[in-house]
Amino acid sequence: MNDEDYYTHIGIRIRTRRVLFGITQQQFADAVGISLYLLKRYEAGTSKMSAITFDAIAKELNVPYCYFFTTITKH
Repeated sequence: MNDEDYYTHIGIRIRTRRVLFGITQQQFADAVGISLYLLKRYEAGTSKMSAITFDAIAKELNVPYCYFFTTITKH
């Protein structure tokens, strides 16, 4: 798995959990303290995030860090 695959995987995990909670992208970006543009890039896997942002996202989604690195199975 290359770096881009990791970013895409993490982005999918962020989006999946956010949608599960019924939170819009704008609401989530505001809660985490980032721009909507940046959240869209994170969810698309096209941008790297700082450790501080990663921590804020994990806390807002109420998940441990390992949540972002678990395998996603395709149905």
